[in-house]
Amino acid sequence: MAYAGICGAQDLQPHSDAYFHARSLLQISNHMTATSCATFITLNNQAPVAGSPPNYNIPISTPFVLTAQATDPENDPLTYCWEEYDLEINSSEPPAANDTDGPLFRSFNPGTSPNRYFPNLTDIVNNTSTLWEVLPSVTRTMTFRMTVRDYHNIAGCTDEDDVVVTSNSNSGPFVVTSQNAATTWTEGTSQTITWNVANTTASPVSCSTVEIRMSIDGGFSYPFVLATNETNDGSATLVIPACSATNQARIMVKGTNNIFFDINNANITINLGLPTFTLALNPASYTGCNNGSVQTTVQVGQFMGYTNPVTLSISNLPPNANAIFNPVVVNPGSNSTLTISNLIGLTGSYTPLITGTSGMCTSAIAFPLTLIALINTGPTLVNPDNNATEVLMNPLLDWQPIAVVTQYEYEVAYDNSFTVLAASGSVMADQIKLTSLLLPNTTYSWRVRGVNACMNGPWSTVFSFTTGSCLIVNSTNVPVIIPPNGQPTVNSTLANNTSMTISDLDVINLAGTHSRMDDLQFSLKSPQATQILFWNRPCTTEDNFNINFSDEGLPNNTWPCPPINGLTYVPDVLLSAFDGQQASGTWTLIIHDVASQAGGILESWGLQLCGVMSCQLLVTQTSGGGAGSLPAAINCAMPGDTITISSQLAGQTINIGSNPITIVKNLVIKAQSGNPNITGNGTRVFNINSGMSLECNALTVTAGTSMNGGAISNTGTLKLKNAVIKKNSMVNGATLVQNNPGGTMNVMGTCNINQ
Repeated sequence: MAYAGICGAQDLQPHSDAYFHARSLLQISNHMTATSCATFITLNNQAPVAGSPPNYNIPISTPFVLTAQATDPENDPLTYCWEEYDLEINSSEPPAANDTDGPLFRSFNPGTSPNRYFPNLTDIVNNTSTLWEVLPSVTRTMTFRMTVRDYHNIAGCTDEDDVVVTSNSNSGPFVVTSQNAATTWTEGTSQTITWNVANTTASPVSCSTVEIRMSIDGGFSYPFVLATNETNDGSATLVIPACSATNQARIMVKGTNNIFFDINNANITINLGLPTFTLALNPASYTGCNNGSVQTTVQVGQFMGYTNPVTLSISNLPPNANAIFNPVVVNPGSNSTLTISNLIGLTGSYTPLITGTSGMCTSAIAFPLTLIALINTGPTLVNPDNNATEVLMNPLLDWQPIAVVTQYEYEVAYDNSFTVLAASGSVMADQIKLTSLLLPNTTYSWRVRGVNACMNGPWSTVFSFTTGSCLIVNSTNVPVIIPPNGQPTVNSTLANNTSMTISDLDVINLAGTHSRMDDLQFSLKSPQATQILFWNRPCTTEDNFNINFSDEGLPNNTWPCPPINGLTYVPDVLLSAFDGQQASGTWTLIIHDVASQAGGILESWGLQLCGVMSCQLLVTQTSGGGAGSLPAAINCAMPGDTITISSQLAGQTINIGSNPITIVKNLVIKAQSGNPNITGNGTRVFNINSGMSLECNALTVTAGTSMNGGAISNTGTLKLKNAVIKKNSMVNGATLVQNNPGGTMNVMGTCNINQ
């Protein structure tokens, strides 16, 4: 049975550990052998065999270590569990150092090490103590049962043995008295270690000699034997061995043929002082594509002329990976090639540890790996569907995500070879809402590819779509609180900078909360101050709303109550009241609450606007100043707009007339195809004002008559992308681009300035 977590001050921990105590195993065995009604299952497993270590006498208040001895006939893996097996009679818990009966040490989970340190080695190293592990300070006996478990196929067997440890108050504590503060040594030097013998040479402890060991990992393992059968007289002068350089050495003094010991209290720094070898890697780490294998060169160096061969090994490999050193044994001053293979399918970070061993000398170095998956396929495009029509001019591009991708690159082009882009960029999500308007009634191609630190993946299948004459604008003036008190009226605004004569308007994404819908009246006010009450006190006492409105929607007043299904309905007053008005400006949603005590929040709303663009940004005329001309497009464009030269003007010349065009807002002029030529009859084609920018993309600009800045006079920022600047054949020696004070020019792609 288990009582963890319900024993108040006597709780060792809040939850049980998943193993049986030695006493439980004994009770189970006794019950099974005494029963006659059970059905027994024969397991094809031979039990492990526990050895019979001797009993020990030790000094009081001194750490000790018990070591299990066990074998298994089938060489099954074994675990070991040391548990104190003393019945408590007069003592109480938690244990005290002067208890003469009962357990002083708690039970721990079985482990693969046959050793158990009393108390826990971590506490000894850190000079700390815990409530449930107490060294005896009086003469008493302690019985420890060692249970060895094997695991064979589907089940395991156990065996056990007991050891009696007797503490004797006539000896102890046995304590290392030197190096208990920070100390620095050098390999090859002689150093003195001292300890308090504390009558441990006398009977019954009777330890006339000790062994002295050294750790270089902070006191958790002791591979260096500095002395055996050293006289137990409290002092020894020893030589610090080669290959022991560290900043966390510890010294252990332990009774020979006994279990008691002590270690010094502080780490010792040991500096190099004897010949040894070094390890280095080239490259020192790997971050990149997982092509199935990685390589590094292990460089085995020399210190003070060390010449003994070094054997290389590796641990902590990625799951199921294979590693080969070529060669495995390396003479200092030479290299080995490490190949780690069978990595296909793995991603993430791993830290294999490469170890060199030469006699007692060891050195280790980590080889950090970050494996990034290859992107083998392009994303699957979802929206707009291939060959879709009447697509918004600011569409949402959506695609299916790829697990190994960290970001996506998208391109929208006028042609399916993507030579002239209408929009492009990168995004972390698996969709992007275009913010710059595409041209109305125009066919585009689009594609997406995944990107990670390893590679740019393949492009998706190319989809095409054709825009209509609609766009969506969502309000950013949300959320807006509808107060519960009084009869409040709240407003939320929506700013639209797209010039358009409205032919159709829908209210979309109208959503929010309110505890009584029949208290609310919803009105919409245009930039021209036309106002209609389009939704008047719907439903009765129902809560909340999520709805759309269109003159072409589902019949009026057929919405559910509460109206939260997100569908589209005909409003109470038709939205055609706004037809023929200008779409640009500030729109206002007005919500009036006709009653008190019920409040809520407007969470979102927007408009879908359809109509005829007031500003035609598609250049279809080679001259003149009317709609479709370049001067007209530049004049009506909004800052940041892209003016597109139609593919029907490919290879043709656009003449702006006798007056240069002055750029007073940030613009992009882009050709769909065919590198059209822009020129004029006057001094130059463009003047770029200070603080403004002009990008010329996939087109030619031919100079006018001016000798300075014959094509472009620039006081702002000129961006040339796959563009050509040509001289006027009638004017020799002219400067084609004049960068005035404050003017800068950026060149991208393939550009030519034919001076």
